[in-house]
Amino acid sequence: MRIPEEFFEPEVRDGFYVPSEMKRYWAAMLEVLGEIDRVCRKYGLRYFADYGTLMGAVRHGGFIPWDDDFDISMLREDYMVFLRVAEKELPEGYKVLSIYNNPKYDLFLARVVNAGMICTESDFLRAYHNCPYATGIDIFPIDHLEKDEEINELQKILIGGVDEMASVIDKDEKDINNLPDVVKDRVNYLCDICKTELDPNRSIRLQMFILSDRISSIFDKDASLVAHMYFWQRKGTQVYPKEYYETSVRIPFECTYIPVPIAYDRILTTCYGPGYLTPVKAGGIHDYPLYSEQREYM
Repeated sequence: MRIPEEFFEPEVRDGFYVPSEMKRYWAAMLEVLGEIDRVCRKYGLRYFADYGTLMGAVRHGGFIPWDDDFDISMLREDYMVFLRVAEKELPEGYKVLSIYNNPKYDLFLARVVNAGMICTESDFLRAYHNCPYATGIDIFPIDHLEKDEEINELQKILIGGVDEMASVIDKDEKDINNLPDVVKDRVNYLCDICKTELDPNRSIRLQMFILSDRISSIFDKDASLVAHMYFWQRKGTQVYPKEYYETSVRIPFECTYIPVPIAYDRILTTCYGPGYLTPVKAGGIHDYPLYSEQREYM
């Protein structure tokens, strides 16, 4: 990706100082996005800027000045194909992190990173604009949802129950007989309801997370709605007509273009309110900057 040298100059955006170090971290993320985009084009997969990245694209034409991560989403059918093909298609050194390919990973979303740790080798620094930090892109699955109150309520209960069991089981435990009786009984009950069997050679915790993900995706693309299931299950929010994500349009983002959902205004209004176009600095869910631990280590 061609990024002009002046991009890396520190600047003040909307009253917020963005140092050169952050600009290089942003540029590294754009390089990772470029690789994801290449894979998606090859396999005909759709992806969309989402959350803070979507807001930044619409409101700032790039990153929100105080944002330091990159969020995209994929419809479930594209998400699963991407997880299946990405590892063989992405450059050497890249890692795809998800519950389906990493026994230590336990997030509901996937992540593509350009390295597993800090790298100061000249080739790496040249490729990522002198940013030595490992960086990546978060990928949120969007599931299909049918409006059926009885099934929806059962789906929420099952997801919550499976997630609760996963949270109390050690990540390395494989023998169900080592679990406390109350946990063992609940795990067996949930597996029985969902007609699934535990693999004695795999982490029970990981299998619970995978089961939760599968419960989230019980409806197919013919359903009338789509939802970010993590938030729908917990708060009943982020449910949209499927038409919102059926088509995308590419809009400017820093020195490139990224795809956004065709109904981006309605999505952002739902998530952040009708005044989302007015910049308001708000905290994220992690320390700023995201690479602070890497910087301290280095």
